[in-house]
Amino acid sequence: MTDVLNNMHTISITNSSVTATSFAPTLLGVKRLTDTAILPAFATAGAACFDLHADLRADGYNQVYFRESEVIRTGLAFDIPEGYALMIYSRSGHGFKNDVRLANCVGVVDSDFTGEVKIKLTIDNEEGFIVEHGSRVAQAMLIKVPCVQLVEVDELKTTERGANGFGSTGTSANVVTAEEEAATHPIMTSRHLDKK
Repeated sequence: MTDVLNNMHTISITNSSVTATSFAPTLLGVKRLTDTAILPAFATAGAACFDLHADLRADGYNQVYFRESEVIRTGLAFDIPEGYALMIYSRSGHGFKNDVRLANCVGVVDSDFTGEVKIKLTIDNEEGFIVEHGSRVAQAMLIKVPCVQLVEVDELKTTERGANGFGSTGTSANVVTAEEEAATHPIMTSRHLDKK
């Protein structure tokens, strides 16, 4: 891992059901940019994301109250491995209980960005929202990004849907009868029709 961040800590991203000897974890470097920043952690062994906490004390606050949107510091920067990206998501509890979400819905942190990760929260009601220092304000997931080469083509592949856009697949369930399924896939479905 490139040593672009000094004094960095590491988070071991791994599946808890797989032993360390059979699966090498991916290391994600994290640097505290302030003395009051809180290192992220996974809440449970099966959690897909780790939590990001508000670092309000870096600016001399213990809590902030907002009615529309607010930018929240985390006081953290990440050394994301090449070939990966850090995805930032809203917390489920914020959305379901308080109508609070990320202003940009999903944040994407590229592997070559080493600045502070900040969270902009937006509230979709008129009640307002309070964030305290140390509050969990978002969750993050490290994902592998495939190496892609863009190639200009003259023609695209032919599909059943084609260029049909919004609503083209209908709004109700498309129920297929057993006979229609058998006509399309006779080998796969004949054994089920024989049981009638």
